[in-house]
Amino acid sequence: MERKIEWNTSRGPVAVTVALVTERIIDEHLGITKPVCEIEITASTPAGVFRGRPVRKSQIINGVQVSATIGKLAIRPEHLAMIDTAISEIEATPEWQTHAAKQRQGAADMAKIEAGRETMRRVMGY
Repeated sequence: MERKIEWNTSRGPVAVTVALVTERIIDEHLGITKPVCEIEITASTPAGVFRGRPVRKSQIINGVQVSATIGKLAIRPEHLAMIDTAISEIEATPEWQTHAAKQRQGAADMAKIEAGRETMRRVMGY
């Protein structure tokens, strides 16, 4: 699944792609892939390509209100809202919901393991 958000700036067009990646290629020659579930955000501008989640920080740059940045790309509030909508749509997919449930279960399992370790530390006296 992929969502593309486009707008124009004084320096040229900007395209932000929000994609759900379900498979990562480990070795192209051998055809080895790994199943993953990640949200990949890519911003393409005339100045370059930036990857990563928006870093939220409200500031004014050259008299323009900026809500977030992706790399060196400053994002205005209305564009950040469109990016957040695209992220929410991807997080609502069944693949992402399954991934999130596995993450929550893994965190709960680790909490039980840590509680058992703490009990053993107390019992053993260290």
